[in-house]
Amino acid sequence: MRDIQKRRSWLRSRAGAALLIASVSAAGVISSTSFDEPPRFDGAGYAMLARSMLDGLGYRDIDHPDASPHVHFPPGYPLSLAAVWAMTDRSLTAAHAFSIACTVTAVVVSWAWFRWLYPARVALLLGLALAMNWTWHRSGGAIRSEPLYMLLQQLALLATVAAMRGGAGQGVSVGAWLGSLTLTRLVGAIIGVAIALELLVRRRIKALLSTIVVAAVVVAPWAWRLVSTPSTTHLDYFPSQSVPEVIFGNAWFYMLRIPDALSAPLIEVGTVFVPRAAPVAGTLAVMVTAVFMIGLVRAFRSSRRRLAGLVVVCNLALLLIWPFTEAGRFLIPLVPPLLVVALEGMTTIVRRINPTRLHPRTLAAALLLALATPYSLYAALTGRAEAERRLQGVVDPAFTWIAESGDRPGPIMTIYPAEAFWFTGRPGLTSLPLKGEPDVAGQIDRYGVAYLVATESRFARALDDPISQFVADHPDRVELRWSSDDETIRVFEVIAPSEDLNFPRPEP
Repeated sequence: MRDIQKRRSWLRSRAGAALLIASVSAAGVISSTSFDEPPRFDGAGYAMLARSMLDGLGYRDIDHPDASPHVHFPPGYPLSLAAVWAMTDRSLTAAHAFSIACTVTAVVVSWAWFRWLYPARVALLLGLALAMNWTWHRSGGAIRSEPLYMLLQQLALLATVAAMRGGAGQGVSVGAWLGSLTLTRLVGAIIGVAIALELLVRRRIKALLSTIVVAAVVVAPWAWRLVSTPSTTHLDYFPSQSVPEVIFGNAWFYMLRIPDALSAPLIEVGTVFVPRAAPVAGTLAVMVTAVFMIGLVRAFRSSRRRLAGLVVVCNLALLLIWPFTEAGRFLIPLVPPLLVVALEGMTTIVRRINPTRLHPRTLAAALLLALATPYSLYAALTGRAEAERRLQGVVDPAFTWIAESGDRPGPIMTIYPAEAFWFTGRPGLTSLPLKGEPDVAGQIDRYGVAYLVATESRFARALDDPISQFVADHPDRVELRWSSDDETIRVFEVIAPSEDLNFPRPEP
């Protein structure tokens, strides 16, 4: 009996709860991570920038033929990755381990934030729901900016708890975390807006001013780089079509994706891959959205939980007008405040129908944990993460062929040229249309592109690959040199329009 009481006492302690949550999170993230996986998509861009700094070339797009100064990704994560690789000689294992450490720490910090918002039992259940979250498992070990961003966001929110009761000194800490957050991903500025509103409502003016000043000082060098460059920046990505059209489309998209972010990708499957189930999945999404709206109202009525509501509302306000949804990727860092909002909404429902003696909020938190657990266990037991890695790795043999057998010097054109640079060391160009840039044919001629990598099987419901369209329109300009067995990945050598184009072979 005493042993049982000791175990319960240990679990109720902060150290015991933190260790339990960290262990569950680490097990989930590690099971979803392949430590030899190369950087993918934006992650390859971050890796390229880290390599640029390690090679003493500065913050440049060394994967582009012009090697121009980089102005898209802020330097927070590339600097961190460069610091890791400076000690480990560009080890993929070390890069993944750094991301895992950031994610697990972010989960524990989130639990500390929950602990301030709720009683210990509710906070523990919410912390375990986050530790079991499938989106944090899937992205938690990736070579991307999300893990570091999630950690810095939660540190900023936790520091704000002290600033709510303190003065200028506490604001300095908040400003430092917010500045670091914004230098990791620019959307971190929206977290700053939410925190500023909270401090303003609480009339913590000294804390607010010191937060703004310190964050501005940290971000100022990067802000100056953005406003002084003639290159395309994030500001150029705002929608060219009508804003109401973008808002309506994004609102429906996030209505479908927010429930999935906390449980499992069921609504996504029902609306994207199983058209017959779309009406049922859409109806379920609307019902869940109603619960979220109730939760937002309750969060705003609570002085303790108002900041969670502000973070959600401020982020969604930006996401509704942002032209890219990135398959719900932007929701990943929002999972902790979304859990708070969901808990508040579910508590209201449970309180009305609760047939047990359990406290309504405790029962609601247990339901959130129950919703998060099945798919995460299923993904771990069936190797879903490994299957996804194989799908994204179908392009690797194409890059390997170019690296080993491509005898023509010149750049590569593909969707993500930084990926090609990782495998081949060759500069490249993206086939995606960019504002102010020539079309595919214009870029091929302008830069003397040597090889085209056409990909048709990496993305669900993706638009047609511009390279495939160029090949179909200009069969006399290309020669097929390699293809996968199913011919969904192909490498074409470009036939130059004139023989006077002579580009030096890049160093391996």
